Amino acid sequence: MRIFFTGLGGSGMSSLAWLCLGRGWEVGGSDVTPSETLEKLRAAGATVYLSHSPTHVDGMDLVVYSTAVPPDNPEIVSARTQGIPVMARAEFLADQFHQKGERVAVTGSHGKTTTTAMIGFCLQACGHDPAVVAGGELVDWQKGGKWGSGDIFVAEADESRTSFLLLSPTLLVLTNLDLDHLDFYPNLETLRNSVFQLAEKVPQDGSIWICHDENNLKGFVRELKQMNSPVATFGFTEGASLQGRILYSNTSTLTFEAMIHGVPMGEFVVNGIGAYQVKNALATLGALTTLKVPLESIREGLRRFQGVKRRFQFLGRQNGGWIYSDYAHHPTEIRSLLESAKQFRRRLVAVFQPHRYTRTQHLWQELGASLVGADVVVVTDIFPAGEPPIEGVGGIQVAEIARLHKRKNVFFCPGKENVFQALNETIQIGDIVLFIGAGSIHDWGVEYAQREQEKKNAPEGK
Repeated sequence: MRIFFTGLGGSGMSSLAWLCLGRGWEVGGSDVTPSETLEKLRAAGATVYLSHSPTHVDGMDLVVYSTAVPPDNPEIVSARTQGIPVMARAEFLADQFHQKGERVAVTGSHGKTTTTAMIGFCLQACGHDPAVVAGGELVDWQKGGKWGSGDIFVAEADESRTSFLLLSPTLLVLTNLDLDHLDFYPNLETLRNSVFQLAEKVPQDGSIWICHDENNLKGFVRELKQMNSPVATFGFTEGASLQGRILYSNTSTLTFEAMIHGVPMGEFVVNGIGAYQVKNALATLGALTTLKVPLESIREGLRRFQGVKRRFQFLGRQNGGWIYSDYAHHPTEIRSLLESAKQFRRRLVAVFQPHRYTRTQHLWQELGASLVGADVVVVTDIFPAGEPPIEGVGGIQVAEIARLHKRKNVFFCPGKENVFQALNETIQIGDIVLFIGAGSIHDWGVEYAQREQEKKNAPEGK
């Protein structure tokens, strides 16, 4: 089988490419921006092009494209002209997903990538050898997808479009639900209805795990139970089927205890910071107990799991402090991140890159307000993610709202070099610097950390 991926560099597409390589298939792909992801795929045997050309798809059996690829892309046009089958990413994922008997889908507004990765890693650590497709790169595997010889498939179900309804899971994990993707869904209710339709597809002998703590999901549980759907809940609040309680935490791990239907399960340790990481672990615990994985194996898998890249990822040191990157791009995620980072008891410097014009247009006030947990706020231009500009929508509006709340130490800095200059002028000894966003801001953080290291290593007087 020879498969070509147009838009190979995206997290979802690259994870599918890894899955295909694991199946022993011939993989090719194209993108326009060089990246570490593409280099890893090339090293693993994929043919990678840094351009789009009609000749790239010659001889291929299938062409898969991402949502970021326009219909007039020369590779897509060429494939259709030659009669080569063409599939959207979601269609190809569904095709692979349904080749396994036990199908685990993880969806929700926040935490789905980490939870997908956590479930997949723990299953692998327990000897189940699942197929996994996550929307981010596991630190442990250095990739976001794999094929497996076992009969379990764990997939992240991206709710940003209704195409996730192509999946028919036997086990569904729903982490939370928040107002987002307003370029596609006109309101939260429409998004909610789409997610509910996915839950309705789970068979009576399957299982649905829903976070008990989320107000936007309260009605979900009640309605699904009325339909005799196989629903269970996880969370911190009283009444959850699987209830957890954080015992203690430090700057790298959290220890929590759990009980299921009132029966103690003991203590667990998970790497990361913030209560949201324990919720991810509780979701994983629920899914794995449903899959009959031994409790001690789950405990060991959670302890070993090192997380997903760009989720509070350490990048380097600076001036007695630390530099991190985080994928947070929604107000809820940003607030949770900054609240969790406060445990360092150091000054927090947040560098935020708004993601998409449409998201910023709808949530600019909430985004600005979410940054007030930082001591210093630097906002830069919007990362468009392929969207055309919207007049009157920009990072400066987000900065103005943050300034309205904080009154001082808020800067709007268009462009990478302006951001770096602002950091050099404002950072104090021991600060924590967070590069926040789903766009190119991670790469900026990596470059800034490298520059700091080079300054540290430079001979005196240079």
